[in-house]
Amino acid sequence: PPPFDHTNTYLVGSGTETVLVDVGSDVPAVLDALEAALHALGLAAPGALLLTHTHADHCAGAGALRERYGLTVYVHPLERPRLGVPARPLADGEALRVGPETLTAHHTPGQSPGGLSFALPAARTVLVGDILTAESPSFVGLPDGDVAAYLASLGRLEALVKALGAATLGPGHGPPVRNPRARLGEVRAYRL
Repeated sequence: PPPFDHTNTYLVGSGTETVLVDVGSDVPAVLDALEAALHALGLAAPGALLLTHTHADHCAGAGALRERYGLTVYVHPLERPRLGVPARPLADGEALRVGPETLTAHHTPGQSPGGLSFALPAARTVLVGDILTAESPSFVGLPDGDVAAYLASLGRLEALVKALGAATLGPGHGPPVRNPRARLGEVRAYRL
């Protein structure tokens, strides 16, 4: 969606285990490029796809990837009925071990009812989907948006960033956010 021309996909893993976070395309050329990137980085074929939410620009590749790799798709229980692909529910606080990293799911609704953010403590990073971007505010509107839930999620992310000493937020669109505490404060002030 404007002002961006793509959705970020995150690769988390090692030579033996890999998960993907958000794949917003089922176009074969895009999936082939993703496979080439995995190979070039020496990462194993993905065993799981974690979704921050089920807006099409974040999950359109779920079915094609499930078919291609036989991977497990994970999504928050509130998003599961909207997906249209068999998926395992991923609850708030649930952790998945991937090689040397542990990803912990945090329920961060507001932009979408079952929004999830994923903390990667070893990387001092939190993948936040559409909660925010480095360059523009996120859309929080009907039918999925809830401003009160969104503000609560910003507060939860602020506490998480502080607890982890996180240096980076990985948004769903645009470049990484390298000043997470300041950016969360800016987004909160804008939304208020």
